[in-house]
Amino acid sequence: MIGFLHCTLAFAVFLGSASCKKNELISCDEMRDSSKELNGYWRVSQYSDNNQDKTNNFSAITVKFNNSYQFMMYENGIQQTEGSWSIKHGEDFDKLSIVIPFSDKPYKFFSSDWIITAKSSTSITLHNNTNEDEMMRLEKL
Repeated sequence: MIGFLHCTLAFAVFLGSASCKKNELISCDEMRDSSKELNGYWRVSQYSDNNQDKTNNFSAITVKFNNSYQFMMYENGIQQTEGSWSIKHGEDFDKLSIVIPFSDKPYKFFSSDWIITAKSSTSITLHNNTNEDEMMRLEKL
């Protein structure tokens, strides 16, 4: 049922966005594949901002992506905040969008449109913009 709702939502977005390019639209199969790839718990294995390594600031943080496109963040095993996530496929790059409403630091930095620069079944590397001045690597637990 949830898959049907996500496909219906994708179709509604398609109908309502006359300015969308073909490469910005994703199929229901691609949405399900993205959900399966990210489903589960991940840890921040590397984080840098303006070429300064800040990984230690996030060593206690674990994030969870689930098939319902919900995002949860834990610190030392205790849930701190939650939000939603989606993937937008593009011609030049894909984006992972994480939305966390009303979040404080250090969790607020997750809420962004991250450019996916590398991904595998066990890790994903993200940059906050094309200049690569903020980078985060997540590893699956």
